[in-house]
Amino acid sequence: MTERTPPTGDNPGRVEFVRRLNRKRPSVSYLGGPIRVLVAAPDLAMFVHRDLKPENVLSGAGLNLPPEASANDVVEAGIPASVLADFGALSGMSARDLGSLVGTSERTISRKLAHDERLAPAESDRAYRLFEVVASAVRAFGDVEKALRWMKRTVPSLGGRRPIDLVRTEIGTRQILAALDRIEYGGIT
Repeated sequence: MTERTPPTGDNPGRVEFVRRLNRKRPSVSYLGGPIRVLVAAPDLAMFVHRDLKPENVLSGAGLNLPPEASANDVVEAGIPASVLADFGALSGMSARDLGSLVGTSERTISRKLAHDERLAPAESDRAYRLFEVVASAVRAFGDVEKALRWMKRTVPSLGGRRPIDLVRTEIGTRQILAALDRIEYGGIT
């Protein structure tokens, strides 16, 4: 039985999430590729490549899509639930929070993990938006931990709301990406 190695850092929430995943999918190794490339992984140690393009999200995640596949193709094919679980383990997000963000329950995610299923297109669309926002935050801040902290803080330019709460909608996602562009390119936010 191959066990997932807990993510770096001493976050008990992350470790517990990984333990729960180990019970659900004991035969899956933790980084079964560069995170089965959750969001193209090499140079930021976790899950985001500095040259990330939205269409590269999930490339190599076992979707068996041609290289020229668009983001829409990825979403329509359905993102594997295991990719969402890996993201949760790496980001410290609970299955409950992830379920809420993608529009499903923790139980549904657990069931899809146990049966090696994919998310529905609507769930995949929300997950893709979440990955895209986190990737943009990492580019803007240059650090995974800073980006994840920013996602959970209230941001004045977002009306005092937390980016993680706004990512549930397309409009909220646009607002977050605009704020991140201002941060990355020298605007104030």
